[in-house]
Amino acid sequence: MRIIKWVGVAIIFLCSWRISAEPAQTLDLKPFVRKSPIENMGAEWLVPHGNQVLGGIPFKIDGAVLFHSIAQKGKGVGTNDISVPVGSRFETLHLLAATDSGGSNEPTVAKVHFVYVDGSENVLDLNYGEHLRDWQGPWHKAEEPLKNPDVHVAWVGQSSGAAQSDKYLRFFHIALGNPSPDKEVRELKIESANSRYGLLLLAMTVGPSKMEALPDTVAAPRNPFPDLRERHDEMTRGEGFVKNLDDKPIAKAIIRVSAVRDLNTDDGKSDLNGPGVGSGAETDENGHFILPPMADNKLYRLVVWAAGYEAVRYRGLDVKSDPIEVRLKPFTGSSPNPKFAMHGRVVTLDGKPLPFMLVENYGVGVDQGSTWGNAQPGFPHEVLSDANGEFTYGRDERWDKMLLKITGQNMAEGQEWVNQSNGVQEVQMGVGASIRGRVVMDGKPLANMMMGLNINQQVNQPVWFGPMQAKTDTNGAFIFEHLRPNTSW
Repeated sequence: MRIIKWVGVAIIFLCSWRISAEPAQTLDLKPFVRKSPIENMGAEWLVPHGNQVLGGIPFKIDGAVLFHSIAQKGKGVGTNDISVPVGSRFETLHLLAATDSGGSNEPTVAKVHFVYVDGSENVLDLNYGEHLRDWQGPWHKAEEPLKNPDVHVAWVGQSSGAAQSDKYLRFFHIALGNPSPDKEVRELKIESANSRYGLLLLAMTVGPSKMEALPDTVAAPRNPFPDLRERHDEMTRGEGFVKNLDDKPIAKAIIRVSAVRDLNTDDGKSDLNGPGVGSGAETDENGHFILPPMADNKLYRLVVWAAGYEAVRYRGLDVKSDPIEVRLKPFTGSSPNPKFAMHGRVVTLDGKPLPFMLVENYGVGVDQGSTWGNAQPGFPHEVLSDANGEFTYGRDERWDKMLLKITGQNMAEGQEWVNQSNGVQEVQMGVGASIRGRVVMDGKPLANMMMGLNINQQVNQPVWFGPMQAKTDTNGAFIFEHLRPNTSW
């Protein structure tokens, strides 16, 4: 069936260009592909690859070509220019592109050189705010339209990295007219303008100026991007899929809501004890999950875990948006039965198990020495306690103790050194303490004031708690809950 489908697309493809002396031609950018922000975000599996039709135009996508900008840090981050062989006449150059970052409008991001076989040349500019913008667009906030009304978004997607700052991923279809369509183009040279933003180029296609649009090979989202729909605290069930890196579904994966925040805020402003925190679901044989109803005017941070895989956080589920997709990496840091292991159980102060608590590894001690950081060799950075509150850390290389940070709904964040041992060790957690107050000016309450709280830095305190935030109510009152006791704030 797939062959028949592509034959049908090919027939439409050829017929649609029969008015032109030169058929449509997808150009090969594979020699210029290099690591880009797409890989840095871990979204390479999300962006379409291979022969695709986006916005009605055929493209060949082998990865991204990142061009240099003055904002990039480090040598060799972006290329200065590329030269792509063409060898044909055409009327229109189609680009699938965006920029690696964004801000205010800037005249020129890159220059496109049309180099003809007779030695002549024409140059067109790609301008930020006219032809393209950042590949991460605002998800729940309006954006100024591009100055060129003929440019449109050809692909959108969503990932944890973008959702963390309430954004979504996108690439623009840009059509540039060839200034001399009667001449054969030897090559197209794309040159960085060394502006504040780097061009992020996915694909290039040349062809006639008018054509019948082909059917897209990538399904459009069911819900809008950006999403400017009004929200009325409607209870809605968010959903998604959990898969491995080979696109295979993972059954019995555990999903838990670990924090909640308002729309148009970043993940750093999340509430660890807000409404919906602690609720969750388990995937079926298709890797599909559906969460309990939650308010549609919030974004939800999720923790996703499955046996044999590293736990990950999805940093912004919108319950009214399309189902999300989470990819889990297999944990290969230690053998199935490590020589040195610690078996723990998270419990309340009265000994009741605490399931699905997030347990993070922030340090390891061997003999009299210790190393700090959240990337200890041979260990996953974080795991979830199971239904009985139990968890395990282990590796074949010797270690003596581990610094754990444990968080969960309606519990004070805690940290504790736990020794390596064959027996099950209990780690107790309590509801913690609260700080209440009121903000006034000249005796009158100040409403909607943002309050911040952070722990005082202490000796042997490598784990950072905070910052925590609260907002005053109409009476100027605020409260910080579930704080670590016996601590200076």
